[in-house]
Amino acid sequence: MNITLPTEIQAACETAIDRAVISGSNVEKDPEIHPLVGAVVLDARGNEIASGARREDGKSHAEICAINNLEGGPGGTPHTFITTLEPCSYRVNHDSEICCAKKVTRLGVRQCVVGTLDPAMGVRGRGVQILQGRQVYVAMFPKDLQDRVTRLNRNYLRLHWGLYTKGKRVLKKRGIVRDDQEFDLKFGPKRLRDFLSSRMFGKLVRPIYKFHADAGLATSAEEFAGYFGMKAASEGSI
Repeated sequence: MNITLPTEIQAACETAIDRAVISGSNVEKDPEIHPLVGAVVLDARGNEIASGARREDGKSHAEICAINNLEGGPGGTPHTFITTLEPCSYRVNHDSEICCAKKVTRLGVRQCVVGTLDPAMGVRGRGVQILQGRQVYVAMFPKDLQDRVTRLNRNYLRLHWGLYTKGKRVLKKRGIVRDDQEFDLKFGPKRLRDFLSSRMFGKLVRPIYKFHADAGLATSAEEFAGYFGMKAASEGSI
């Protein structure tokens, strides 16, 4: 007996595959092998309220495109997120961006249906782990639809599965960014940690906090800390 999904979700999985096919026309013009990915968002009744294809805006992953398309969609509360490829867990070359797995969880969905896991070094199950760790139920496409996804991305999956089986690992990067926009100073250089905990830094920050509070940019010390953290971790700041 084969595993099946509710009719509405099954249809949405097929729509996501169609969007993945469309993403082929948006793929980067470079020597690398890139995945073809599509995503669909459903409300609690199974109605489609948004969809997206990878790089349909010229830059973003399919999940981000689908989320951005919610604004111009029919409306409704996101409940089920469907993507043909496991959402990314770390934006290797884009530290200022939030990874797709966390974007999906912050959307407030209750469940996510994934076409296939991503063997790329920056993912490898971590995307699903992020979803499950934030109480988002994860299911996989039925086998016939998963086979369509894997055929569509045969070369991409073969390449990264080969790297995985050879034991290639992600290199840790210096800086204060742990994975996307979750900041942890223990990952930063010692001189930076020492300075941020010094009295001199506190004295420098007080007038800046007052300025931002008066301007309405930060109504609490916690908001200001988050605002400052993003600025401090932005490209070229340290």
